[in-house]
Amino acid sequence: MKRNLGNGRSIKCWEDDWHESGPWNLTFPRLYALETNHSCLVVDRYSQGHWSWQCRRNPKDGEEGSQLAALMEILSHLSLDSNPDYWTWEA
Repeated sequence: MKRNLGNGRSIKCWEDDWHESGPWNLTFPRLYALETNHSCLVVDRYSQGHWSWQCRRNPKDGEEGSQLAALMEILSHLSLDSNPDYWTWEA
C-alpha cells in the first residue's frame, strides 16, 4: 500500500512511503538527521505555496547539499490540494 498526496494532513513527510522516491528518511538520511520533528506531516512543511523546513542547522555542502538539491527538485513538482490523502494498492 502507498499513501498518495492530497492535502498532506495524514502523511508523515519523512517516514511514510508517499513519493516514488521512497520514504524520505531513507532517501535523504542526512536531511532527516537535521530535521527537528521527524514525525511532521507534509502539511506542516508546506504553507502558502512554499515548502519550509525546521532544521537544527543549515545543510552543509557535500552530501547534505546534494540531498537538499535533489529534494528541492522533487518539491518543485509537488503541491497540496484540498482533497484528502488516500491509499492505493501497489502490485
